[in-house]
Amino acid sequence: QGGGLGVALDAGLAITVGVAGEQALDLIWPFVTTNAFERPYVLLKTAVSLDGRFTPGPAPAGAEPRPAYLTGLAARRDAHILRRWAEIVLVGEQTVAADRPQLNGRLVPDDADCPAAEPLPAYADSDLSFPGDWAQERFLAFAGEHAALGRRARVEAQGGVVVLCTERAGRIEPESLLAEAFRFGGRSVLVEG
Repeated sequence: QGGGLGVALDAGLAITVGVAGEQALDLIWPFVTTNAFERPYVLLKTAVSLDGRFTPGPAPAGAEPRPAYLTGLAARRDAHILRRWAEIVLVGEQTVAADRPQLNGRLVPDDADCPAAEPLPAYADSDLSFPGDWAQERFLAFAGEHAALGRRARVEAQGGVVVLCTERAGRIEPESLLAEAFRFGGRSVLVEG
């Protein structure tokens, strides 16, 4: 935490400063901005259409939910690499209901320079009103502290871990969600919109 360069120079080592400095900054930026991971590093990933929309609109009545892509394959691969750099990938209840996203790095090429571990998928749903099944082996469901016990049990029966967070005006407090994500190993949390 500072002073390492002086120690190396005092030991007689020849050092060239600034080599690959930009790449090094990219690598250590989460560590620096979180004060050595005293809190999660939060990234936001969005895709926006030319007319300023996040989605192409609601699916027709009775249609089965399926993903809607606003970007091409190369951008989706980049997003999947970004997922691999996060321990938790977080979406909202409506995203889970509309798309049933996998939130993994399945499009990451074998030779990609990123971690191999898959992130833990998660969604925020203050009252756990999402009734459907989310095909995930394990996931986190961030809920408000007043979420009904029956709804908690339903999520847990589907393989989810209900994480209770402080509420304000019926909504999950972001600070509480991040503190709980950190407790579950989320040093880096990717929020996908």
